[in-house]
Formats: sequence, structure tokens, C-alpha cells
Amino acid sequence: MGRYTSLVLHVFSGTGNSLRVAGWLSELCDRSKTQVVRIGKTGTPKPVPTPETITGFVFPTHGFTAPWVVLRHGLRLPRVKGGAAFVIATRAGSWPGFLLPGLSGSAVFTVALILLCKGYRIKGLRGLDMPSNWMSLHWGISRKYADKIIERGKHNIERLAQKIFSGGRHLFSFNNALELALGIALVPISAGYLLVGRFALAKLFYANWKCNSCGQCACDCPVGAIIMKGRNVKKPYWTFACESCMHCMGYCPEKAVEASHPLAVILYFISTFSLAGVIGKWLISVNPGAVILGSIVSNRLIQLMLNYAYILISLFLVYILFYYLMRIRMVNRIFTYLTLTHYYRRYHEPGISRKDYTNKDLFSEKDRTSSR
Repeated sequence: MGRYTSLVLHVFSGTGNSLRVAGWLSELCDRSKTQVVRIGKTGTPKPVPTPETITGFVFPTHGFTAPWVVLRHGLRLPRVKGGAAFVIATRAGSWPGFLLPGLSGSAVFTVALILLCKGYRIKGLRGLDMPSNWMSLHWGISRKYADKIIERGKHNIERLAQKIFSGGRHLFSFNNALELALGIALVPISAGYLLVGRFALAKLFYANWKCNSCGQCACDCPVGAIIMKGRNVKKPYWTFACESCMHCMGYCPEKAVEASHPLAVILYFISTFSLAGVIGKWLISVNPGAVILGSIVSNRLIQLMLNYAYILISLFLVYILFYYLMRIRMVNRIFTYLTLTHYYRRYHEPGISRKDYTNKDLFSEKDRTSSR
């Protein structure tokens, strides 16, 4: 291993891309000296590293930044004195005849800043291209092109690990400089994603008529965001805790998990409605003496708070209605036929299976020898 005698990996993964990267790092290190911390469900231990330990964070990029579950996990880490750390964010690479790099934006830098505040010394930062997996937006990448992207990713990880594990650093590079500049420019989008976008995206998921109520999605959800609801026939219900990691969609054996595009249009129009502005005008119209109260409601900060509460409440209420409508077979079929994900190819990392999400060695021996 070189400079360090042990490795602690904090891993969050949906379709298996980040899990595969963590597996490569574990292979390049001594597996018997690697400890894996699963980011997501509560109760996960958070070990305090020694000076001989290097800590790694590996996770996907969401909204050009780190997923909220990863940020929260980092904020909950205990303080250390001088522990070494590195951060890798997998990003949405694609292959339109050549490798089209993804963009991790502020993902690695935000987590690195949290680790710095916790007392860690940052040894490496990297946005790493792995196959784009956002199936709510596009077709899953074919195995042929996914393999090309994954092979390049493995090569880059080997170079990065060789430098970091031997005591070197990988901080200043053209790639990191470009990511930082674009990450700063995209901060408004990333903030919007964390505050609103992730909740709206969570409420697009539903089960089509192929769902057999097996409960696999709820059981396997990395953040425990899916619950099975219903008296006689239980169907999956996505809560606000959902991170849109695509695990449920990528691994559903019936290909029953969808993300409704018609519902996305409905939610867009509902969320653009300014409740605060309407309340302010109404107060003044019904009571001219309420000018002061109306002006208070018209305050920019008050408007933002009222509209934010309105958006979250409306998302919650509309989704409950949508969830029960989807239990009506004919309505379910209509929405499903109008939903693009029904026609998309599903994706998960080719060598990663469901059991690898609980495997202490990250992925099985069979997977290690059969893929790549």
C-alpha cells in the first residue's frame, strides 16, 4: 500500500458505478486492510482514522454537486487530527462515438471542504467518468459503450491510487481547475437541486402495472426512501428521502419502476405558481387597511419561505393523489404509455449485482473475475 497501512472507504452508490470504483480501490489496496462504510441508511459506523489510515469518499454526482445523503454523512463525521483523505465523484460519461466527459461540478470540492473542517488533510480530488445512469432523462447506455467508459475509468483510478497511496497528492490539474470553475458557476443550479429539485425528482417515481409487489425496491433502497403501502396489495411509495440514485429502476426484475414525465409537467406548472404574491394581493384587495401586512408578505425573504413551503406541500399532496390514481390499472397504463422511461433501456453497472450492496468485500469474487 505504500505510505498508508489501511484504507477506509465511505461509499454511496445507486446503479453500481461508484461501488465498482470503490472495489477497484480496495483491490489496489490490501483487501484485508480495507474497511467499507456504507453511506445511506442510519446506524452506519463512522470510524476515526489513525495517522496510518487514508480515508476515501466515493459517490455519484447529483445536480452538479454531491448528493445530500453524502453531505449529511460528512457533516456527521467526528473530528480528527490530521487524517489523510481523498474524494472521488463519479460523473455522467457518455459515448456518442467518443468519450463525452460528464461534469461533477462542485461535488468533490464541497465534500473536501467538509473533510477539511473535520480535520482531514486532502490528498486527492477527482471527477471520474462512468456510464451516465440518469434513466429518468435518457436511455441506459449499452453494454458495449458502458464497457469502454468503465475501462477508461479503471485506468484513471489505477493512476490516481498509485500516486495517493504512495503518499503523493492529486489536487492541481486541468480537470480539477475546470470542474472548480464550472462548479462555482453552477452553484445556483446545485443549490436549487438540493433545496427543491431532489424532492420534485423523488415524486416522479411510481410502479407500473407490471409490479408484482415483491418489495425488492423498498428492501434494497440505499437510503431507505421507499415504503410499501396498501392494505391488500402493497405498492412502492417514494418518500422525500429519495436521492434519485436509480437503484430501484436499474435493478427491478420486472422493469416496473418508472419516472413519470406527464407528472413532471404537472409539477412544473404547480411549482411555478407564486403563493406569496397571491396572498399579498388578496390581503390588500379584501382589506385596504392590510397594506402593512401585505407589504410584509411581499418581502423577498418572506415570499421565498412561503413559496418554498408551498412547493413542498404541493409536491406531497399531488404525489399522494398520483400514487392512488396509479393503483387504477387503466390510469396506470395511460400514464405509463406516455412516460418515456417505459421505453428506455435500463442500466446498472454490468458487474455489480444486488448482493454486492451488502457484501463486505464490495463485490463478489465471481464479479471480480468475470467483468473487465
